[in-house]
Order: sequence, then C-alpha cells, then structure tokens
Amino acid sequence: MRGKLSVLFRKRVFVAVSVVCLSLLATGLVLGRNGDLPWQKEDDAAPKRVCFDALSGAEVTRFVSGSTTGKHGSIRNGESREPVSATFTGQVGCYVTVPTAAGAVRPQNTFISHPDGNDRAAFEFKMPVVTSLESMTWQNFPSGATPLGGGLSGAVADNAAWVRVPRCENAPANLRDVPQFAMLSMLRSADAPSNDVRPMVASMLTRLVNRSLEAIGCRERIPDLDISSGPVRRTPLAHDGACLPISAGELGISDTTGWTRESFTTAPDILSWCDVFNEKGERALRFTKVHRLLAGPLAQPSQRFANGKILEWGCESVSSLRDYDTPVRGLERLDDRLRSLDELKAAIVAAAPEPAACAVPAK
Repeated sequence: MRGKLSVLFRKRVFVAVSVVCLSLLATGLVLGRNGDLPWQKEDDAAPKRVCFDALSGAEVTRFVSGSTTGKHGSIRNGESREPVSATFTGQVGCYVTVPTAAGAVRPQNTFISHPDGNDRAAFEFKMPVVTSLESMTWQNFPSGATPLGGGLSGAVADNAAWVRVPRCENAPANLRDVPQFAMLSMLRSADAPSNDVRPMVASMLTRLVNRSLEAIGCRERIPDLDISSGPVRRTPLAHDGACLPISAGELGISDTTGWTRESFTTAPDILSWCDVFNEKGERALRFTKVHRLLAGPLAQPSQRFANGKILEWGCESVSSLRDYDTPVRGLERLDDRLRSLDELKAAIVAAAPEPAACAVPAK
C-alpha cells in the first residue's frame, strides 16, 4: 500500500512540475513575442513614451512591427521642437524605427521621404508641414482614403494620415492665416496588426497633433477624428461631369464600360480629387485641386513631373504667404489610351475656368 502511495505521489509531483514548466514556457513565448523578457537588452525594447509623451512607445512599435521589440538591433526614436516665436509658427517632428525580419516591411506609398529599407519599420510625424513635400499629399496619397469628419480637412489611410492644423492665435500675426498641416506616415511590417487600423491611426494622429500644439505654445486643439463614414467608394464612371469637370466622352476612350471613379473633397475645401479607374481596376487618371501650400510652396505653375505624366497649373507665382491659399490643379495621366495631358488640360480649363485671381499677374 505504501509503495502504491509513493508511486502515485511521484506521478502527481511529475504532473505538477510538468504543468509549471509548460506554463513558464508559454509565458516566455508570449512575453518573448511582445518583447517583455527580463534579460533582453533595454535598448532593444520599446521606450516608455515617444513623441513628447503623446504616445506609448509599446503602442507605436507594436503597431508598426507587431512586437514591442526589434528582431535585431535597437529601436531608435527621436523628436524635435521649435516653439512659436515672434517670427515663426512653430514646428515639431518625431520618429520611431523598429528592426524587423529582413524583407518584412511591406512596400507602400508613404510620406516618409527616406525610408530605412525593407528590414526596419518606421513611424514618422511632422507638424506643421511647410516644405515642398506637401506635393506628396496629392501625388501619392492612396485611393480609398477615409475623409475626416467634423469639418476638418484631412484623410486617413492604412499607413498615412494628414490633417489641417487649427489657426494658432499665438503665432505671428502675418503668419496666422497661412494654412498648416500635420502628417503621419508609417512603414509597417508583415507582422503588424491588420484589424481596425484606420481608427488606430486616427487616434494616434489626434493625440500627436494636440500634444504638439501644446508643445509649441498654441492653445487650440482638434477634436477626436470622425472616420465613421468609412473609405471613399468607387462608383461607375458617369457622363455627368460630377467627378471630373469634363464628361467621360472627352477622355478619348470610345467605350468606358467598366470604368469607375472615386471623388474626394475635404471640408473646408482645401483639397479635392477625382480618380478614374479603367476596366482593369487600374488608376488611369487623377485630377486634383489643392491649395498652393499642399502643392508645394516652391512649386511654380504649369510644370511637368514624372516623365511628363503629371501636369500642374494654376495661379502665377505667389507674392505673399497669404497667397498660398490660391488654388493649384494637378493632372496625372497613367493610361496611355487617354488623350494627351495638354488636350485634357484644355478641356478641363474650358469646362471649369480658372478663378479671376489667377488671371492677375504676380507683382
């Protein structure tokens, strides 16, 4: 009897030890995946807070890489701040980059000007944006973006977002009415989360903008971004000129059966575009109206870009910062079956004449 009890006791001890070991192993795997193992190098784990304490470091690194630690090497982050002064509107910027498995970063359109390659996920925020990179808003912002609600100008996509920043009363009087923008861009890895991405991007952008406004000395704030309307939907390409100023028949294509369109307009009307897709679902044409600051403050009208596939035109060279609110139009032709850029531009100008202000020569 005593022998049987001894054997039973040993079996129970073995089972108990096995359960404990398996539990520890499972816990280790979970912690390892999330980058919380106590023996990991401190600089390989996410920083506690990033971007002027606006966001949790773990939140950002997990969002772009799927983990709170890098696969190899250290997580890098940095920030810069220039407060509002008597001559400056203020500016902030921050970034986080996370090492990933080689080749894990997904190729994508992005506002990030110098990505780190395909083995480092990246998160970058800038506000206000007043450089020529704003032209990327209309050239590279992806189709199907979600417009911001609540009367805000901006949009959210899976890997990028932008919003017009409120007028800062503490800025110099001669610069207060110059439109300013904040931009958020990411390079995300294949392991990054894929569910409810846009609400998360909108939440991070809201917190970043409001914390940045505080950091540079502005009292204004933006409300939570409302993206409940969802992404812009494609609809059949109509012949009524509602998306383009011209009808489908003026595109130069005899049969536009199966062609579709997307129409996007911000409120207030800072940027609008019409994307036309061919019967294969490929974007064939993008017609854009933007305010000059988004087109790039250094850009001159009537310029060609991207091997002649993009034409920009609008008002003459601006004579003051306030003139950055003058409209600029862009036309990107991606389907060679369409009429030439010059012919399309002529048809659009005839259908939608330029504002009178654009006819006044620059002083």
